[in-house]
Amino acid sequence: MIRTHTYLDNVLETDLSQDQLFFGGSVNEIHQKGRDVLFSVTLLRKKPLSGLLYFEETPQETDRLLHFRLRFYNRGIIRLLISSTPQTFVDESPILEWDSSVRALPASLAEQANGWQVSDEKGDSLPLGKKSSESIFHLMDR
Repeated sequence: MIRTHTYLDNVLETDLSQDQLFFGGSVNEIHQKGRDVLFSVTLLRKKPLSGLLYFEETPQETDRLLHFRLRFYNRGIIRLLISSTPQTFVDESPILEWDSSVRALPASLAEQANGWQVSDEKGDSLPLGKKSSESIFHLMDR
């Protein structure tokens, strides 16, 4: 059990002056490559406010990107790869060997007024917003 008093002392004495908070911004360059949908998200940065445990309200853009690769499989499986550089899936992955009936499905990408819709051949779909990566990270909750 954590002693509350000691824990609070450690947290309140934390020096955040050198820390930075990174989070995803808007979606960039979305496209389809074979069975996969690829896109990137610009990382935004907030710096801590002097002497406080709070960060700036207005984020600053960085030159860093998060690269996403999305693939649908039968049985309702969605494979998602997030990396700091563009990567490919390992097709001979041990995780896919547990059931020989698991197979990749082709994906389709459709632009909509407020973003994109990524769907598989069975009609399962995910929305991806243009203005904020919030919807991207919500797909991980599905």
